[in-house]
Amino acid sequence: MKAGRTCRRGLALCAVALCSHTALADTAPAKWVPHIDLEAKPGSKRTLGEADLFLPLSQDAGTLVFADLRSRFDNGDGFEGNAGLGLRQMRDNGWNLGVYGYLDRRRSVNGNYFTQGTVGIEALGRNWDFRANRYAPFGLNTYALSPTSSASLSGASIQVTTLSQEERALPGFDAELGWRTPLFDADADSQLRLY
Repeated sequence: MKAGRTCRRGLALCAVALCSHTALADTAPAKWVPHIDLEAKPGSKRTLGEADLFLPLSQDAGTLVFADLRSRFDNGDGFEGNAGLGLRQMRDNGWNLGVYGYLDRRRSVNGNYFTQGTVGIEALGRNWDFRANRYAPFGLNTYALSPTSSASLSGASIQVTTLSQEERALPGFDAELGWRTPLFDADADSQLRLY
């Protein structure tokens, strides 16, 4: 499976980047360190795999510039890759304010490729989180799919219906609001947040 090979190569590249970045970061203490998150989501109709590499590029006590590389694949032919850069500023009042941009590339289950840009803002606080994203596809973003036909009896005649179909990338916007439930102390390692 082509997506599986691509994902394995991407994960190997992420591991090399993580190890080399960690080796370089040993000379100075860092508040934020690189990490890889791996997820598997098995299902009865579709199984998903995800990998996320977070790399701090520059940081001081209150500012972080980072790169974020993500991939998502399934047991069909679907695959998605995202490469992003972001900036977070930690404020004295407890809020972390940030901006980020991503280049997203997706292969659909029909084998069509879509590209989009994503820009977003975030405000992350002790008890509340807010994010808003804008998605803008570019390049070829509409593909015709094979038409489907069906026949049915209508009285004494046969009615044939042909539907033309297409797969299309659409621009969009989303927003997310999160709240830290008071089940745990605000400084505890475990937290439960509702979004």
